[in-house]
Amino acid sequence: MKTVIPSYNEDDSVLEVSFFKKIAEGAPVGILLADSSTHLIVYANPAFTRITGYSESEIVGRNCSFLQGGDKDQIEIRRIREALSAGVPFHGVLRNYRKDGSLFYNELSISPIVNSDGTIQYFIGYQQDVTQEKRRTLFLEMLIGIGELLNETLFEKSNESILEIVNEKIIRTSLFHIASVSEVKGTDDICYLSAVGPGVSSVPDVCGNPAAGPCPLTLKAWSSNKIVLDNHYPDNPQRQAIRDVMIEQKWYSAVVVPIFTSGKMSYVLGLVSALYGVFDSEAISSLQRIKTMIEDFFARKSEFLSRFELSRRDPMTGLVNRLAFGEIFSEVLVRTRQKETMTAIVYVDLDGFKLINDSYGHEAGDRVLTVLGERLRHVVRTGDTAVRLGGDEFLLLLEGMENLLEMDPFLERITRIIEMPIIWKENQFTIQASFGVTIFPGDSEDVDSLLHHADQAMYIHKRSDRETRGLYVLYSPPEESFSREG
Repeated sequence: MKTVIPSYNEDDSVLEVSFFKKIAEGAPVGILLADSSTHLIVYANPAFTRITGYSESEIVGRNCSFLQGGDKDQIEIRRIREALSAGVPFHGVLRNYRKDGSLFYNELSISPIVNSDGTIQYFIGYQQDVTQEKRRTLFLEMLIGIGELLNETLFEKSNESILEIVNEKIIRTSLFHIASVSEVKGTDDICYLSAVGPGVSSVPDVCGNPAAGPCPLTLKAWSSNKIVLDNHYPDNPQRQAIRDVMIEQKWYSAVVVPIFTSGKMSYVLGLVSALYGVFDSEAISSLQRIKTMIEDFFARKSEFLSRFELSRRDPMTGLVNRLAFGEIFSEVLVRTRQKETMTAIVYVDLDGFKLINDSYGHEAGDRVLTVLGERLRHVVRTGDTAVRLGGDEFLLLLEGMENLLEMDPFLERITRIIEMPIIWKENQFTIQASFGVTIFPGDSEDVDSLLHHADQAMYIHKRSDRETRGLYVLYSPPEESFSREG
């Protein structure tokens, strides 16, 4: 809607501005009058000066875009330009900055003022500081967004990566200047990990300043186990050495949110705002809910991973089970191709186990399996995998071999370990084993085929004369022949 005023000549335009000023002086909202052709401000009322911190003399003659500071990448700014160019009204909320550099949310309405002949003489702007209302809305959006974000699809990511994703969501609300993550290992061991936000480039200037010292808010959070804030952070007594830097970089308010995992403080979220006094009771309540959501999610993730890990482990021996072996083997094949090495699959079957189980009962048999599982787990090389397939059958996955000559010393050691006596109650058992081996590359890439071939080789080893058989039997495709080694 356009406001129409009577036609005028150049001599009495000043009088009309003066008349307008009398009306605007007592208005509770900020009011600007700008020239239609230059867009320069010709008048600002007292409410506008109170909101922005600028005096009228500092405002008149300037384009009102100066309130945007360096924050030019706002959709609303483009909409304002389009409205002014078309001579039509505008209404929206944008980020503006006071004289002291602090941010406020400006609900702005602009209308053209036209003469009776249809010529636009002025643009009039009405503004209200809606920071509190906007902040409340943004905190609600942030809570909802983080709640939706923290789902099972993130279980596979590290806690550090999850907190970085949370911080990116926090920054997108435009509530904060900086959102950072630090890992806490002790009061003297707090490791900064990452930060995001429009003010992230200032982190080295503030936190990396030699005069800065440890963050007082983080230390207080460590000792209190609570969210700690400072709504006038540059005035903090422990920050006076870098006060000017903080003001220059707009570190006006700050809060530290401690994140607990497994009953101890493990991480810290640090949030910095370009607003003074941003952390009221409502904001702290929202941050407390975010803290609780994150900690609950980490607990759910830990429980899930524990259950998942248990599902991949043989409950008696603690070794990797058949299900997990398939996944591990797929990764090993990729690495074997890349490194152009060899991977051996060793099928292990215990000789004489059935006799112990039948003669002494399942308790004795379980003792044998538990001890052998423990021995195999400790004897395999770093990077190798010991698997219990079921019953008295085991599997060894030996990765990164250069040639078959490495097999003999390894299986000699395995044989000695397996044949060491096992004590159960007043009884002593001595177990032997048969070994069947297949090698990738050379054999199939299919895990079931490889296991079948290794099993075939093991069966031949098991049937062979114990006095004359070698350490193991090697499957040799494609003739499906077998050779005794060792």
